[in-house]
Amino acid sequence: MQILRILSVFCAIFIVLTVCATTGVQAQIMYNNGAIIVTKPSSFVQVNGAYTNNTGSIDDSGTVTITTDLTNNTTATAGGSGLYNVGGNFTNNSSWIKKTGTVNLDGISNQNVGGTQITTFYDLQFTNGGSKTLTKEEIVDSNCYFNNGICYTTQTNVLHFDSLGNWVNISGMPVAPCVSYVDGPCEKDMNSTNMFWFPVGKRGRANTCAITPTSATDATFRTQYFNFGFSDVTDMQDPLVAVSGVQYWHGDIVSPNPASTNAIIRLYWIPGDYSAMQLPNPSALVVGRWDTLSPNPPGPTPAWMDAGQSNISPTADFNSGWIESLTQLATQFGTNAINRPFTLASIDGPDNSLPVQMGTFTARQDGKSVLLNWETYSEIESLGFQLERERAGTPAMVLGSFVNDTALMAKSPSGANYQTLDDSDLTAGPYTYYLYQVDKNGIRTEVGTQTIDYADLAVPDVVSISLYPNPASLSAHVNFELPAADHVRIDLYDITGRLVAHGVEGDFPAGPHQIAIDIANLDPGAYSVILTSANARIMRSLIIER
Repeated sequence: MQILRILSVFCAIFIVLTVCATTGVQAQIMYNNGAIIVTKPSSFVQVNGAYTNNTGSIDDSGTVTITTDLTNNTTATAGGSGLYNVGGNFTNNSSWIKKTGTVNLDGISNQNVGGTQITTFYDLQFTNGGSKTLTKEEIVDSNCYFNNGICYTTQTNVLHFDSLGNWVNISGMPVAPCVSYVDGPCEKDMNSTNMFWFPVGKRGRANTCAITPTSATDATFRTQYFNFGFSDVTDMQDPLVAVSGVQYWHGDIVSPNPASTNAIIRLYWIPGDYSAMQLPNPSALVVGRWDTLSPNPPGPTPAWMDAGQSNISPTADFNSGWIESLTQLATQFGTNAINRPFTLASIDGPDNSLPVQMGTFTARQDGKSVLLNWETYSEIESLGFQLERERAGTPAMVLGSFVNDTALMAKSPSGANYQTLDDSDLTAGPYTYYLYQVDKNGIRTEVGTQTIDYADLAVPDVVSISLYPNPASLSAHVNFELPAADHVRIDLYDITGRLVAHGVEGDFPAGPHQIAIDIANLDPGAYSVILTSANARIMRSLIIER
């Protein structure tokens, strides 16, 4: 057949005819209003724009590339080894017959995947770095390739692997940073006692978890990962003495309800989750599960309960590993309506892990001072903190202690943020700061070290502000300089003028400063960063890309 090329055409309309592409077809915008479009193996259709399939049909064994949106309003068939490369939104409002075809979502910015109908894909691929946001439940019947692109889901718009569905770990999960995983709920239909790993993560950290049913009964499991502590990490029942304030997972059986399938849950931790102090002896770990109906007495209720330990990775240390619970009854998992959190926990004994869980410890020059910040995720039996500063060739000096500084006293068993300022006799050169935590039994443990190269800075003449990176994806850094001490507020607004993120508000000394704004959960687009002080109001544009 002669090569059919439709170049620089705004609209290609097919009315009751058959187009059989054996080599190549190109178009700018394509509407199918009645044609039977067949793409043979080794042939292609290239649409340099949007493709809307209205009343005709598609049966593809070749390659169809659509640079923007694909909308299907009728029966579409991804036949044979057909490949759809879609750079924009994927919208299915009718019947998508999967056969053995592949849909490759290869947009460089956000792609919405949905429509009025649930789509069952044979093979599904996430590539090219753009986020893939599900606006409808989507089903994978064969393989989902996690190459490059985060799949955002919700409780209703979930990525669902049927009994044959699996995922291909191209992005290296569990790992951080990670470029491709499911941020939100993920489901799997299970009818065997085989373990299934769920490709879940959040905010750049892909901490998978796994479910192993103890029987071959049909059941659909759902998991979700959170890279922050559950809202309550203090209420627990014996023998637990601590639960993680760093992360938790949901483990639910969403169908049938009530379920009868018991299962074991496996949880992973990866480099950056914990320090050596937090997990000195992983063998003392168990899995904890949150129970809203925990018995009282002994109380409290609701509370974290001991889900036990049936297995732990042979190479587990504070840096990485996995742990498996004992068999959990179906009633101990969550449901479609009520999620059940699981996390790492510690039992009573001489080698407890997780007594005080430290977050980040940072030191940075702030004008003529050094600003020291640290956070904890939980504090059990803690008195507070001590800070020491050392310069090469001179002995360490105590900057502050919980004994005489209330700002360094332990704040909450659930964890807290701490901040103090070093502005005493600083001159140009390197300084090392040591952070110590002190238990109620008097044990003092070093929990953080930071070294900075302090510089004598010139004070600017006017207020200034700059952003980097720009465009940004997960976080944006705001650099600003003050000619004099001032009260500063920095906020992020969308194009409608709505406040979407708060950067900082407080008193700052003269000189340069830097803050970070978390933008990981914001939609791509144009935003405005506004700095407001007593003497200035400055706006800078920020572009968010995925």
